[in-house]
Amino acid sequence: MDAPSALAVVFDCNPGGWRNSAALIRTVDQVLFFVNAFRILHVDNRLVVFGTHPTEVRPLWPSAAEELPAAPVEPQAVRRALVHGVEDLLAKDPGDTAGSLLGGALARALPRLAAAKRAMPRLQLRLLVVHASADVPHQHLPGMNCAFAAKKLGVVVDAVEFAKADSQVLQTAADMTGGVYLRPDAATRTGLSQFLISSCLPDAAAREVLRAPAQAAVETRAICHRTHQPVSLGYACSVCLAPRAGQTYDGPTTTEHASSTRTRTQAMLTRSAVSSSYSRRTRRFLMRGSA
Repeated sequence: MDAPSALAVVFDCNPGGWRNSAALIRTVDQVLFFVNAFRILHVDNRLVVFGTHPTEVRPLWPSAAEELPAAPVEPQAVRRALVHGVEDLLAKDPGDTAGSLLGGALARALPRLAAAKRAMPRLQLRLLVVHASADVPHQHLPGMNCAFAAKKLGVVVDAVEFAKADSQVLQTAADMTGGVYLRPDAATRTGLSQFLISSCLPDAAAREVLRAPAQAAVETRAICHRTHQPVSLGYACSVCLAPRAGQTYDGPTTTEHASSTRTRTQAMLTRSAVSSSYSRRTRRFLMRGSA
């Protein structure tokens, strides 16, 4: 590898996803093993780590106080930051939400990678997601938007899914960007670090000559806006393009969309008029005071 890389790691810290504490500890150790191997590849490699939870997305490395898009890998400091962050997020109440903020975590990781590349144009960008929560409907659209953004930025997305069901968002993101998606069985979980090093550590050029693990068929169907289930045949709104299943279209009409848009526009114009009136009164007051 001649060019350095910037790696973003998104680690799922949903208490509902990690029922077995021993499995969680083993996974953290194996991810840290992979991060250390990534550090050895190039002296200029950069790392950013996010922890995702049903209620928040938290930067774990570098710390928010450092204000860096990505930082060099310091093994002991990264271990302390990751372990402390995971423990802290696991102790938080997840509330009524079953899944973590996957779309929010991707939306925060991708700008960090883009900023790191602006600072060091030679960087190759990659993203590793360790996910343990079930997909939730409200994270599908932001997650898919991030998948398209990753494709445009040239970010290779790799994903390890520990949930009982596959993640359509992560499968699609890995397939679109040339990454690897894995839902490990019990035997593979024990040797997860070997998979990460052999499949996720090589850059995009090296992967062209390596044999990747077999990938399952990717679910590419649209998701119904109402039922949140894949749609083989349905309708799409001509204004918002929201897909809907069914034999007849019963979504919002163009007139309803136009009425909603007109209402929002009128509200914006009203706020603008109030602001302009306030500014004029303020200027007159200041002029009288200066006189």
